[in-house]
Amino acid sequence: MDQATAAVRQQYEAFPFPDLPFGALADLTPGPSSYRFGHYYCTHRLPATQAVRILDAGCGTGFSTLKLRQANPDAEIVAVDLSEASLVRAQARLAAAGYGSDAVTFLQADLQHLSDLGTPFDYIHCTGVLHHLPTPQRGLNQLKSRLKPDGVMCLMLYSGPGRALIREVQQLLRQLWDGQDLSEGLMVCRTFWAGLPTEHPYKQDYQRQKKVLADNFGAEFADSDAFLVDTYLQVCEQALYLPDVFALLAVEQLCFLRFLDEADWAAQRFFPGLPDYVAALSLPARYALVDRLRTDRNYTFYASPQAFERPALTWLPDAIPEPSPLIRMSAEQAILENGLGQQLPLTEVSRAFWKAIDGQQSWRQICFALAPSLGFSEVDTEVGLRGLMQALLEHYFVLQH
Repeated sequence: MDQATAAVRQQYEAFPFPDLPFGALADLTPGPSSYRFGHYYCTHRLPATQAVRILDAGCGTGFSTLKLRQANPDAEIVAVDLSEASLVRAQARLAAAGYGSDAVTFLQADLQHLSDLGTPFDYIHCTGVLHHLPTPQRGLNQLKSRLKPDGVMCLMLYSGPGRALIREVQQLLRQLWDGQDLSEGLMVCRTFWAGLPTEHPYKQDYQRQKKVLADNFGAEFADSDAFLVDTYLQVCEQALYLPDVFALLAVEQLCFLRFLDEADWAAQRFFPGLPDYVAALSLPARYALVDRLRTDRNYTFYASPQAFERPALTWLPDAIPEPSPLIRMSAEQAILENGLGQQLPLTEVSRAFWKAIDGQQSWRQICFALAPSLGFSEVDTEVGLRGLMQALLEHYFVLQH
């Protein structure tokens, strides 16, 4: 094991990450967890089977593993991580959520030098990991070699522009602290944040990050030692910009499929008055341009050895819609969230339609069943709800089969 990898392992042995509470954590449904959704999102076809092999590459303390297990009940899941302490917590996390020891196969391994993991995987989940490897290309190569030719990989990498202020703080702290004793580093880090004026850009960015984490994972996690170490005292973090990411994929002959938060990459959000100039750019160049302006997000995207065709989504009366596994509904059940950053307000009629979607009935059957209660004929109901049905489909509130 090289010196840099050994330092990464030592960091996560001392401060396993993420330091989240045990339990089912049912309110958290990260998009990359569902193979069924990911396959559909990339191909507009539901997979032929859910009995697939999934690799959680760099599982940490097992939050991602738990979510993969919950979202893919029929899958065989293998989870690997460099840190033994993290794997111990990951196994305990699955047990605390009610899963037996055979629910997931846990292995300690360096992603840059993977051993034999059995037959290739249908889905590889690797989020927040490759940028902490001394050689990200080698890690990606190892993952690609274990993916089926028609398999799908979901990767999350830190955004170069989005981490600019964090990198500056990392460098500043390294000038004060020698990088050896992480406990001393934590003292320096906490003292620095406590004393920095509130109006300073570093402090504002820090508070913004803490709020996002607190809103999603709780205030205790947002103020944890593990978060501070992973973010500001990180021993190995590669600054990757979008062209770097595309170059990594190109070397491994992996096709970029699409961003999970694709709507957030629309150039018209930032250049509404320059459509002709934007249209003249290649798609990678357009993304690289937008990347400089959307500095609060990481890169979460799907890739595959195969370039899939993705036909346009059009609702078909006899096709069967099923709710997306990423859906959340407001407490008042008036607004749907699709897990991709988009919302859909519901009227009383459309809310009744949404509640009737069960993955068993076709669009037409649902319209027929609702017609009497709405006081319309089946045909009138279908005509009146066409816009809703298309919106549900186009924005992935439902998957159609």
